[in-house]
Amino acid sequence: MALLTFQDVSYRYPCTEAVILKHLSLDIPAHKKTIILGHNGCGKSTLLCLANGLYRPQTGILLWRGQPLGYGSQELRQWRQRVGLAFQNPEHQLVAGTVAEDISYGLCNLKLPKAQIVSRLSQALEDFGLEALSERPLHQLSLGQKRRVALAGVMALQPELLLLDEPMAFLDGRQIRRLLGELTRIAQAGTTILMATHDLHLAQRWADWLVILHQGQVALTGPPPEVFSKVTALPELDLYPPY
Repeated sequence: MALLTFQDVSYRYPCTEAVILKHLSLDIPAHKKTIILGHNGCGKSTLLCLANGLYRPQTGILLWRGQPLGYGSQELRQWRQRVGLAFQNPEHQLVAGTVAEDISYGLCNLKLPKAQIVSRLSQALEDFGLEALSERPLHQLSLGQKRRVALAGVMALQPELLLLDEPMAFLDGRQIRRLLGELTRIAQAGTTILMATHDLHLAQRWADWLVILHQGQVALTGPPPEVFSKVTALPELDLYPPY
């Protein structure tokens, strides 16, 4: 069953002529680790922002479990509780002074009871191995630590769908392994993951489902073995399966 559906969606940034997504239709399957591949400018990041309700399409609609999503303030509030987005650059997401304050920020905006905020904060710190850093100022963290804090803040809201834009960018091998372990744990706990990346090796070994975008449209979808068996037949994609 599709968790999130794009139906004939087009998007063009204001004051530009180029259409980034062109009548795109796509199902995001529930309870799978889905990876979006494609060259720079194909629309991966734009698709994630549309999926989170940050952007509104010029044409088409998005559906959550088959029901159209709206753009009223209350509807968007509910939407962003269901769908969490972690940006490529965690600096664009971190807004508070310390680790604990930042993870608590979204929970406070939901006006949850104080006891629930404390409980969710404690669980997020434990899940992401951040207990020892809870009072650390954010500017003192490494990039890998900032990524974990940003992800912890999103997951504290308990989304059903987690969107990730190039989460491995600029991380070293050890940081990538740790982050992948955390993402695998999140997926096993029942959260659907949709990740945009350029890493074909990651797509091959980690994803359950692949989506390949080309010039703002869906070129291929399916399980990794099936997609990689077809991709060489489409030379315009200029993507080659990893060994």
